[in-house]
Amino acid sequence: MIVPMTKVFLVMKASEAREALAALRRFGAVHVHVQDRETDEVEARRRELERCERALGVLAEYRTQRKGRSGSRLGKEEACSLVDRVLSLAEERRRLEEEAAGLSSRLEELGPWGDVSDEDIAFLREHGVYVELCFMTGEQRARLGKDPVCVEVGMRGGRRMCVVVGRGEEPALPEGVEVVRIPKGGLAGVRRALMRVRERVREVEEALLDAAGSYEELVRMRDEVVRPAWEFERVAASLEGEGPLVWLTGFLPEREKARLADYARKQAWGALFLDPDEDDPVPTLVENPRAIRIIRPLFDFLDIVPGYREFDISFVFLAFLSVFFAMIVGDAGYGLIFLASSLYILRREYRLTGKVTDAGVLIAWMSLCTVVWGALTGTWFGYEGFARTAPFSWFVVEGISSWEPEATQTVQLLSFGLGLVHLSIAHLWRFVREIREGMVLRSFSQLGWLSIIWGLFNVVLNLVVDAARYPILPVSVYGIATGLLLVVLFGSQEGDGFFKGLGRGFAGLFTTVLDVIGSFGDLISYIRLFAVGLATVALAEAFNTMALGAGGSVVGILIAGIILLIGHGLNLVMSALSVVVHGVRLNLLEFAGHLGMEWTGIHYTPFKEPTTPADDAGDEGTYKDTTIRERSAV
Repeated sequence: MIVPMTKVFLVMKASEAREALAALRRFGAVHVHVQDRETDEVEARRRELERCERALGVLAEYRTQRKGRSGSRLGKEEACSLVDRVLSLAEERRRLEEEAAGLSSRLEELGPWGDVSDEDIAFLREHGVYVELCFMTGEQRARLGKDPVCVEVGMRGGRRMCVVVGRGEEPALPEGVEVVRIPKGGLAGVRRALMRVRERVREVEEALLDAAGSYEELVRMRDEVVRPAWEFERVAASLEGEGPLVWLTGFLPEREKARLADYARKQAWGALFLDPDEDDPVPTLVENPRAIRIIRPLFDFLDIVPGYREFDISFVFLAFLSVFFAMIVGDAGYGLIFLASSLYILRREYRLTGKVTDAGVLIAWMSLCTVVWGALTGTWFGYEGFARTAPFSWFVVEGISSWEPEATQTVQLLSFGLGLVHLSIAHLWRFVREIREGMVLRSFSQLGWLSIIWGLFNVVLNLVVDAARYPILPVSVYGIATGLLLVVLFGSQEGDGFFKGLGRGFAGLFTTVLDVIGSFGDLISYIRLFAVGLATVALAEAFNTMALGAGGSVVGILIAGIILLIGHGLNLVMSALSVVVHGVRLNLLEFAGHLGMEWTGIHYTPFKEPTTPADDAGDEGTYKDTTIRERSAV
């Protein structure tokens, strides 16, 4: 459920504002409406956070390479020094890599000329012999003539590599000739310089690898000191004030109202509680029982939040996604692999932390649903022989068996039936919501959409499943027409007069017709449950056939094993991805679309102390000192 929120105005003394904010943070339940104001303090703390994030980004590259971790906790100064050192080393590494790339390019350029020394060329010049190494085209070579002496030593990039020698004076070269300049020390000098740079890169890498041992500690400092300091300053910058008073606006769960009122009285604050207005940016806090809460990690992964006045679809999402997952993966053998993997992860998590994650439980639950569906359809690694053999055959339901051609229409009917129920729930839910909100006339439009959806269901069965078995019934046509009429009559009623709403309804008739066509497409899209599940089984069966055709020799058995491993592994991954692409889509687009959801919610993020307070992080006064200050890298 979406927890009801209360809007609150808190008034406090301007002279004690920062102390009051520290106390409010200790209260830990008020979601402050933060104004994006860039004060000097906010900007400074933001830069500190960015520097810390950049340092963590650098250390993350080395974290997996380093075995073990630093046992010492970082204080303020140690964290500051670590960030400075890491960013300085990262900048030096970047500069060295650029220098190494330049030297490597120079080495590649000079390599074809051999080990030429700039000292040798200078010695020859002192004795009146001028040597130039250059690239020239055939035309330029012809224009050079026989004097000075020109020796071709090779070709590169379609051009001639030439050594031009002049006696007594520098040779006159044709226009456009590229002259190769030998650096100090020559080719050997470039090699030595490159070796020095690479050696220094290794030293920098080792220093960063050593610093990576403090990665977790730096994460702790970021989460417990640096980010809270930035958040504190953002809240402080959001204070409105006049004279000796300042105030802020926030939201908190209704159940916390009495506690905050008592807390404000003890702190000598003024507190005004109001119901949120329609245009208020009210945050969304979703709370559900543990059995339903397991779907939350998926919402977090997708980064979606329902609006405060929208619907909490957690239960419906979980229920239908479980069925969709089972039908899309479709194979009990694959389900067992998912289940075994998730149980192993859950067991490992429990041994390490004493608890299990919702994500692990979610995967285990959907894997179990897949095993049940696969057992009912007789699908075990895409091999029909299992479905014909006890005990697997005991669980097979012939009407939906993957190996019975007649079951195809049944599974198609089941897919569309799920779509019908799914979309019907959406409109019934909106009907009840609109009744509760006093929009009685408008609620009848949801009954109209129900009538349209049920009429379209008959049309879909006729067009997709079997026209002879499912003819389009007159009642379906009447249902679609009646539903369209109800939507036009009541869908635009906003309480400002029936005839005004009726006028808006007829004005939007074309859009409504397009929405009806869209609903037809939404209902048809549930065929993906049948189609993707069928594809999973077909691919598994194809790989099995390929493996059986490899022969009975030792080599054939080995090849068959490789085919089965790669084939089923690929199919397993593709089926899992299909759940995200298709199963999640049916909930987020088709179902949520018919609910009218836009997923415009704001996360409820109360202004509170870090979850695990740092030893050296304290009240407001501490935040003036517990920050990672920007220093110039040395």
